[in-house]
Amino acid sequence: MMATNRFTAANKPEHTSPTLDSLLLEIMRDEFPDDPNFKAGILTEELDPNQELIDQVTLPEFEPTSRNSRQVLQVSPSVVQHTNYQLTKSIPTIDEDILDDLLDEEWNFFLDEEVQYEPGVSGLFLIHPDQIKEPVDYHDAYIQAGPQNLGSFDSVNDIFCVYFIRDNVAYPIPNYKTLEVMLVERRLTYRDITIADNTQLQQFDLSMDGKTTIIDEVVSPEAEFAARSLFDRSAEWNFRIRYESGYRPLSPFTRDPGEYIDPVSKGYFNAVYSKQTYQESLRARFEGKMVILSWPPASLTDEEFNSEVIQNDNNQLNDLVNGVRIMTNGYWKQVTDGEVFRSYAYVNDLDVSGYQDPNGRYGRAGYINLLIQNGGITVLSGEDVVDAREGLDPVWNEFAHIIEADRMDIDEFKTYIDTYSNNPFDIEYLLPYEPRGSVKYYDQDTLNILREQSIEQSLINNLVDTINIRYEEIASIVANATVMLNSTQNSAITVLDQIENDITRIGDASDRWQFIKFKNNGNIKVKGTEHSLFRLVETTQRITSNLTTSQEDEIAGEWSRVVNADSVTLSEVGSNSGNVKNAQTFELPRDGIGRDKPSMKSSSYIRASILNAFYYKWDIAGDSVNTGTRANVRELAEDIDNTRSATANEFQLLSSQFDDITNAIATSDTVEQFQEILNTLNAIDNAYIEFNNSVDDVNDFIFTLNSNTKAYINNVYESIQLLRKRIYNNVGNSNKFAIKWPATVIAIIEKYSPGKTYTNYQKS
Repeated sequence: MMATNRFTAANKPEHTSPTLDSLLLEIMRDEFPDDPNFKAGILTEELDPNQELIDQVTLPEFEPTSRNSRQVLQVSPSVVQHTNYQLTKSIPTIDEDILDDLLDEEWNFFLDEEVQYEPGVSGLFLIHPDQIKEPVDYHDAYIQAGPQNLGSFDSVNDIFCVYFIRDNVAYPIPNYKTLEVMLVERRLTYRDITIADNTQLQQFDLSMDGKTTIIDEVVSPEAEFAARSLFDRSAEWNFRIRYESGYRPLSPFTRDPGEYIDPVSKGYFNAVYSKQTYQESLRARFEGKMVILSWPPASLTDEEFNSEVIQNDNNQLNDLVNGVRIMTNGYWKQVTDGEVFRSYAYVNDLDVSGYQDPNGRYGRAGYINLLIQNGGITVLSGEDVVDAREGLDPVWNEFAHIIEADRMDIDEFKTYIDTYSNNPFDIEYLLPYEPRGSVKYYDQDTLNILREQSIEQSLINNLVDTINIRYEEIASIVANATVMLNSTQNSAITVLDQIENDITRIGDASDRWQFIKFKNNGNIKVKGTEHSLFRLVETTQRITSNLTTSQEDEIAGEWSRVVNADSVTLSEVGSNSGNVKNAQTFELPRDGIGRDKPSMKSSSYIRASILNAFYYKWDIAGDSVNTGTRANVRELAEDIDNTRSATANEFQLLSSQFDDITNAIATSDTVEQFQEILNTLNAIDNAYIEFNNSVDDVNDFIFTLNSNTKAYINNVYESIQLLRKRIYNNVGNSNKFAIKWPATVIAIIEKYSPGKTYTNYQKS
């Protein structure tokens, strides 16, 4: 219609009320001052009578719908219906994934509280305050009241031991040798062991009551103690470790009581309280030095001198020159070689320049007389040649002699000097525990050779001396071995079972892997969870749509190797299609068609693929255990466990005869009888060596197993980190998506290869 003319309206009487059109025109002029119609006072244009009107759209008729009492629309799928409604929300016509990046579907939401991996306190060495009232000798305390007495005391809490704290749990250390190995490898000493306070008693559960987080059920205190006990590592112990641990014998002991255990009396040999025995004082004085039983005085005429040296019975073996001995590792060894005499003089800075050939060992200008005159050879029996020839000197008779069996030659002398530098009792790591002259300073392999030589040479008196020395040594071996046998023993198959369980739980976790999204308001939305990382990847389209097939298989890295169909039955993987792959390749354990694969739902198939990769990598590594199949490795573990058990039984059988040796020594009176005693002692020693070797084999296997496991765990970690990095960088916008590690998987990786990062590749 035509609008009212603005000029006409302006000349109306002032009291006339403005019309709606005039008001609207004023507003439009102000809003659009350049519009020609509004300037001309035209609010709307008149319709052209010749213009055709647009036909009105006639909507088809549909049967109306109804709503129930809750205003929910009731629609029939078989009838065309319509209803009136007011549009309150419009859905953008864009891809759902893009919309997911741009918009949050909800204002607020809340996540259930999750269990986070929080490492507990580790690395402390503590003692229960009830077990120590005053300073104690740790070796004595462990020997008298250590874990080998479990079951013998009224209360398990009467057992003396140091506890090692790992992840807020107190673990009993089975013996002092294991304790010292653990201290030294951490660069700690006994000064770092502290008495637990009341807070630590509760925090680390130091009291054994049968309740512990490492066992699912309530057990006896003894069973809890045994379950918590650490593996025995005494096979790694040596004298240097003892020294570096800071252990020092405490009064009344002057030596390490662990080296002087008397298994008969359950106490110690007297030497443990002695600063230096008679034999030790003699060894300290004469070790590496030459002596001679007797030698004529220099005041004699040459004829008298030579007459005393040479026995006039046409038997050169009776000449005094054959009485020269050098103490080697506590044994008297005969010296007849002129080159040894000359070298001995040079080493000890003794003047033998007056030597004249062909005197050799004889005469005033011979090697022996020149060395005696310069203080290089000690004359034991002085001028009493008769007594000397009868061997009545106490120093001469105190130690076994080795003559025909193996005289000292120049090669042995050079080796002796190279090994001991002519001062064997200045070994730093032995001085706090053993006086000079103790047999502990001697090389045990060399000592064993000398013992064998003395067996060939000795008469009864020397045999008895050897037996007495061997008796104390074997007694300590028996006592220490008994402690070790009664301690918790390493088991190759047990460790292997634990490692298999751990590595398979990474791929098939007890808690869940999570695919998460970080929202703009700082909250987190869980987009998917699975026990198996493989299945989480396979069934999450958001991940697979951004990864190639090869990139998906790289998730497996070197820690999942598809198993043969005949190695895992189809029923185990829940598949009836027979599509289980036969290729021995590193890839995801898939079978079937589509994303919902039966193999991904099968713990046994996933675990079999993981174990297949683990043992395959072992084979490639070329270690000493080079078998490459799970069956062969497990067979090897069982074999070395069985060998360790058999050698332990053999040692225990022989050592059971030890108690009878004391009575046999007191009643024997022939060389044959004493020889039999010595043979028994040596047999016990040899059985111990075999047992110790079998323990080493177990430990070597476990070391190789742990090394392979650590390498494998590192491969697992790197592969998963590669996946997490790709998801963080390539899925969605602004690094909104991430894979979250399960707490149990973190704990397993930290157990074998600690110090890794788990919170990168996700928003903080």
